[in-house]
Amino acid sequence: MSTQFFVDQPTGTFADHLRAIGVAKVISSWQAKLKQRGLVTIGQKNGVYCIEASATLTEDEIAQTGPFLVGQGMPLGSKSQQEKAQKEGKDLGRFFDYTAEVERRDAWRKALNNLDSKSQKRYRKNPKTPEFEGFPSPPDSLLDLYIAINHFKSAGNYNDLLAIWFADNNKEAFQENIRLILATFSQTPNAPLPEKIDTTQVQMINPGSGKGVFSAKADALRSGNLSSHWLDEYLKFIGFFAIATPIMLNGAKDRKTYVLRIRRANIAVLDEVMGKFRTSFRGGSSLKADIMASLQFTLTFIEYIGRALHQDDPNDPLLQLRGGKPLVVTDIAEGFDVGFYKDMGSAYATMNLSTINFPNWLAPITSEEDTSTVGTLINEHISAISSIRTRKGEEQSDEVQLLQRYRDFLSGHDPLNFFDFAAHFGSYALGHMRDNLYISRFTTQGMENFLTMADKPEKKLGPILSKSGFKEIATAIRRATVSAQRLASISNTRYPYEVRYGLGLDLLRSAMYPETFIATLGEFIQSYNAESARIDERIAKKTLADMPQYHRARITTSAIDDIVALIDEHSSEVVCKMLVAYGYARDSYTGESGDDKSNDAPIQL
Repeated sequence: MSTQFFVDQPTGTFADHLRAIGVAKVISSWQAKLKQRGLVTIGQKNGVYCIEASATLTEDEIAQTGPFLVGQGMPLGSKSQQEKAQKEGKDLGRFFDYTAEVERRDAWRKALNNLDSKSQKRYRKNPKTPEFEGFPSPPDSLLDLYIAINHFKSAGNYNDLLAIWFADNNKEAFQENIRLILATFSQTPNAPLPEKIDTTQVQMINPGSGKGVFSAKADALRSGNLSSHWLDEYLKFIGFFAIATPIMLNGAKDRKTYVLRIRRANIAVLDEVMGKFRTSFRGGSSLKADIMASLQFTLTFIEYIGRALHQDDPNDPLLQLRGGKPLVVTDIAEGFDVGFYKDMGSAYATMNLSTINFPNWLAPITSEEDTSTVGTLINEHISAISSIRTRKGEEQSDEVQLLQRYRDFLSGHDPLNFFDFAAHFGSYALGHMRDNLYISRFTTQGMENFLTMADKPEKKLGPILSKSGFKEIATAIRRATVSAQRLASISNTRYPYEVRYGLGLDLLRSAMYPETFIATLGEFIQSYNAESARIDERIAKKTLADMPQYHRARITTSAIDDIVALIDEHSSEVVCKMLVAYGYARDSYTGESGDDKSNDAPIQL
């Protein structure tokens, strides 16, 4: 028998990904059962999933194999159900005690919500410190997957499939299941499964199907559920526990499921990265959840790379897969396929299938230093996106528009789309600072690092940020907006400069037309220089205290010349968005103080 297996993608939905990873997990678990060391790798080629085992699996190996369960999933039930199964000779191992885990989760959430924000952060950073001795333990990391199974009313289907696979602990019957796996997936197109033991398709793992009115032939309409071979459904459930992350959306009973769209990965790496991702991922609204899923998975993967490089273990599965080459998150997966399910009261209905990409603009990682640089950048984006919310933690029209801009950037990978988002985010951040709300701003260093990684040869945006005139005017924008607001809020006396709250939006509204943009920018420069001159005069006459923060450098004519030259080369729209974004960013080089965190309230779970 071959070491290669193939899984077709007949539905074009994430059900295909679940099925493929299910086959890979069977092969991986079988090798572990046989105590065969080596990697099991899965990847896509010409629209087919290809699975590579490290050793040939033959009829001799089948003869050595007794029943085993695959992956992390276990039967859903109680301790009494487990004892009953053992007495009946249908022992499937440990049952997942759903009720006990929900109670444990509720106790943990209550204790966590009783902590103040700083204690919450210390707990999340290291829950094992003496400060948190006796603190309730968190629930099993798989609880959310079982909650999804219950919400979709699929617990009976799931347990029945586990029992069929386990074959009532009958070794010969179980070996037939193994032979069926090998016979079906040792070729492409896959061999058809024998038509017996059909089961209902579960919408949770089959987003393209559900109960409705349909007919295989156009001769009648029949209402009911679609059916499938039991092995297909079992493999999808295995994949669900391996690469799916189901969540409830904030403020609604609606659900989303994120399924990893694999490019090429090792099973052991996927298990560890997905496990850590699930424990760190906290969803939110529909839009924010998509963005945070992409960024948080990327950060989890970067942290895994950092640990692997630090340990420098030649047997590490990621380093073996890497083969000495630089690695980015999009080497192992393109992003998530996302299913949105609407709560219809008595059931869930699939309303939308979409994708969210991983950032393909990140620099390849070759060293621990690279992981620090890239990880810091992703953390900066995560912090900024997390802080987009109203005082009550809601997302209204302004928040939705901002999040949509960032999601479009992730989907399109165009760096200019990021600066479009960041420019509008700057004005939003200034409004939050005025209202004494928490906001996490981007930094100038972060923007420069981003552009170093994301810039494209055909755009050549990097030189814009290095132009002295660009930085001079961006600094003036910063001093007239976010810096002025911050100084006005902390000054013991009235801050003498005007805080120009509408400046960023005024510039952005003029961006499409060079003449209009230059005119709007010129009005700001004239006003800025005139205001600076008046303050200098008051200081000279000693009618105003001589404070360091009251002194502002004037904008020079050479800076205006630089901006005009940049517009001729790149367009007014490009220059405007980058100028506003960079101007509202926190200056990494002057030691500007951090963000206003007066409303950094504890997170309610």
